[in-house]
Amino acid sequence: MTDDLDHLWAKSPDEHDPAAGGERLTTHSEYTRAAVPLIRRRVGRLRALPETWWPAAELAGLLHDCGKCDCGFQCLVHQGVPWGQRHEVLSLGFVGLLVPDSAERDRIAAAVVTHHRPLFDRTGERPVDWAILPINLTDDEQALGQTFTVAEDEDTLRRLLRWYADHATRHGLAVDTSRVETATRDDVRAATLDLLQRLAKRWRPLSFATAADDDGLAHVLLLGAVTFADHIASGHGELLLTEPLAGYGGRVATRLAAAGHYLAEHQVTAVTVWHLLLVAPTGSGKTEAGLMWAERAWQEIAADTGGHPRVFYLLPFLASISAMVRRLRDGDRLADVGVVHSKAGTFHLHELTTARTTDRPDPGEELLLEDAATALEHVQASKDHREQLRVTTPYQLLRAAFLGASESSTLLDTANSVFVFDELHAYEPDRLGMILAMIGLWVHRLGGRVGILSATLPRRFRTILHDTIGDTLTTVDGFTADDRPLRHRLRISQDHLTSEASIARITEDLRAGRATLVVTNNVADALELYQRLGPIAHEQGDPAMLLHARFRNDHRAAIEERILRCFGAGTPQRRGLLVATQVVEVSLDVDFDGLHTSGATLEALLQRFGRVNRRGEREPAPVWICAPDYRTRRARRRGSSADELWADGVYAEQPTRLAWQHLVPHDGECIDEIHAQHWLDAVYDSDWGRDWEQQVRRAQHRFASGFLDFTSPFDSRDHLKEDFYATFDGTEAVLAEDLPAYRAERRRGKTGEGRLLASRFLIPLPDHLRSRSKYAGRLGVTVINGDYDPELGLKGILEDQRYQPGEIL
Repeated sequence: MTDDLDHLWAKSPDEHDPAAGGERLTTHSEYTRAAVPLIRRRVGRLRALPETWWPAAELAGLLHDCGKCDCGFQCLVHQGVPWGQRHEVLSLGFVGLLVPDSAERDRIAAAVVTHHRPLFDRTGERPVDWAILPINLTDDEQALGQTFTVAEDEDTLRRLLRWYADHATRHGLAVDTSRVETATRDDVRAATLDLLQRLAKRWRPLSFATAADDDGLAHVLLLGAVTFADHIASGHGELLLTEPLAGYGGRVATRLAAAGHYLAEHQVTAVTVWHLLLVAPTGSGKTEAGLMWAERAWQEIAADTGGHPRVFYLLPFLASISAMVRRLRDGDRLADVGVVHSKAGTFHLHELTTARTTDRPDPGEELLLEDAATALEHVQASKDHREQLRVTTPYQLLRAAFLGASESSTLLDTANSVFVFDELHAYEPDRLGMILAMIGLWVHRLGGRVGILSATLPRRFRTILHDTIGDTLTTVDGFTADDRPLRHRLRISQDHLTSEASIARITEDLRAGRATLVVTNNVADALELYQRLGPIAHEQGDPAMLLHARFRNDHRAAIEERILRCFGAGTPQRRGLLVATQVVEVSLDVDFDGLHTSGATLEALLQRFGRVNRRGEREPAPVWICAPDYRTRRARRRGSSADELWADGVYAEQPTRLAWQHLVPHDGECIDEIHAQHWLDAVYDSDWGRDWEQQVRRAQHRFASGFLDFTSPFDSRDHLKEDFYATFDGTEAVLAEDLPAYRAERRRGKTGEGRLLASRFLIPLPDHLRSRSKYAGRLGVTVINGDYDPELGLKGILEDQRYQPGEIL
């Protein structure tokens, strides 16, 4: 019974139902404990950890919030009176009194006291009272008495201790009950002080007593179990345990057989290997092969560990993630597909509002708020690791390397998991090195299985992958079939894409009624060509559209939907014009009759080729590559020099020139994707390719040694975040003219709902344009005075003569 402890709360009342009261401390403690066995069922046996680790995690989950019994905390949750102390520090006293084994007590204490804050901040960048030990460690027990009252009286304390002891015993967790009936508040404070001093002695920076790497990893995973369970308990959420891809391979085979086809050799072989590197042509069923491999890997990990592995499908671009989710959900009929990226709320909101348009073209404010709330619930469920199958970016999982409270739960969730990497070629060397370091951790220490899918992967890259993963990585070659259709005829032009000669060729295609794709390297060229060519398409009665990254979110979504209606693969009677930047290289399942593109790196060009004659059902389509203009760029990337040249101000000079060098001799030829593989190998078998490899390997080593070092698992790693986030730069801004509407949306509903509804006004910007904008602190948004048009997007930032539209990528 807990009636006599009902007044001790762990959570304040819900703001929308304050009469219901807050959540009881005993209730939250039990919810958290109960979540640990569920996490254990999901993760399964971890080869680096003994089975006794899980009962310790369960006991830590039960005791993690004991310190909330303090009168100061109770005034906070009952009356909103600030307290200013850390409840997890006082929880140590309960751990000290109730956990009998000394070594287990220390492990549990470390996880309990750091489930919100680190022990130390070695950077000195945070306030002195931010980390746990610097402000709370003392040699004076009386000082703790001034900090913590512990409980309203000692009778309440003993009843609470009795509840925790009885509850632990009921669930088979070993506790020491010898002091339950006699404990005083001074005993709790003394036990708190003892564990604080033991933690300081063990983990103090000046002690040089760092953990062995494996031991440190075990501590991090224990902390991950506590924070993971706490999130589940706080959100009253659930964890799915069903196999997400059950029967997937059989359904693919049945679908092919019904159409008179069968599985390709590379699809059959892929399923049989441990770690997969599949290199196969576009349109050859790579995604299906990867998912069939993931289904088999899931089953094998489950059989080996007794767990329920998670499957992560990782892509580099947010747009391609959204497209993949729709494919898995709508095309493959897979249920409970999680979406984890920075725009997941926008994705869910768009899906919900779109679904309403059939019956309610104008859903009204009430239904929009309802959709926003539902979208945020989906986002939070995925953040709390609910779904077994999640589509995400590597960036979301790389954050596990920070080893903090929330990050450690992500690390635990990735243990014994299956990872499918698609488009791994798309990452720059620094980001790629980070991803490879994490792959090494998952494969060699956390029981993971890795599958890598690509249409083009140079030998040099394959060597790095084999060095990272080892002999259990098997390359499956999908280029062995000799019946591949020739989809493209290569054409080379020495003229720039914006030249009169190029415009004349594009005009000819438009007047012939062809669906024509024009891809530029920067926004300035895209704007110029669209304004020249759009009227020509309209003269024919055909659609003309412009797509780049600098549109408002709602305008871009509408443009993409129109593009799919006009040029989607399988769409009959395609005609018209699309002018786009490199954003068209991902996500959109489009099919054009011809391509005119600026010269770029070979990987980028191959992606652009893939948008033309997509199924290979027509005669080889012309793909024109025009010579780029090499120039310096005002907004330099980190590590680049001021006089470095870039193709149209975007792509590095050396790989672009190497691609051009290997393509020019084949002007006029029908090209096979195996040719592209040979050209790619040649590009990387150069001095530039050797420099690229060294940069990747340096970044891999730097991330592994700086971020994946578990010798000091309870230190703050905030000082590392700046370098990490610098490689994923970018921001969003709202136009000054849209600011009143943005502000009005922000005021609707709850904070999160209003923010999500207002996100339709945001325009993506590269990080270097922050200096040409203003920051509205109250709204937390960047504001620009821009020259903007719904059809053309952002043409420039006004009142700053230094700005050049061509710098916007």
